[in-house]
Amino acid sequence: MLLLIEKEIERNKWITSKEFLDIVSISQITPGPISINSATYIGLKVGGILGAVVSTLGVSLPSIIVILILSNLIFKLKENKYKKAFFLAIIPITTAMMLYAAIVISRSTFFNFTEFAHSFNFKSIIFSALLYILLYRFKFNPTLLVFTSAIIGIFIF
Repeated sequence: MLLLIEKEIERNKWITSKEFLDIVSISQITPGPISINSATYIGLKVGGILGAVVSTLGVSLPSIIVILILSNLIFKLKENKYKKAFFLAIIPITTAMMLYAAIVISRSTFFNFTEFAHSFNFKSIIFSALLYILLYRFKFNPTLLVFTSAIIGIFIF
């Protein structure tokens, strides 16, 4: 969903890519789905309160409608082998889509395209690696990690 939002932002020039990354970062630490939070903020920035309402509905209503229609079908097909195979096939697809979104967002974080062609932002790479270790290896609390990262980021960047 974030990739679709990003393409629409680029096409319509509503906000800059830097603003979009800031919105995604804030959306990750606020309650609720990232795509809905991002769309709401962009809608507010572009069209005020009405823009926020319309963008929120535009992002969330299609999913709600599809879920309402499919949920009844999924429960009816509870032990169906094709349904099980379908959901097993979706796992690598969704993993690849999340990885792709992470790569697209990290390009702007780890590379500084405005100064030099492909100069690395070593601070961001080291910072991300340390946070990954804290989160994965030491099972650090994600909420505490976000706030700790914000404080460290203020001093590093």
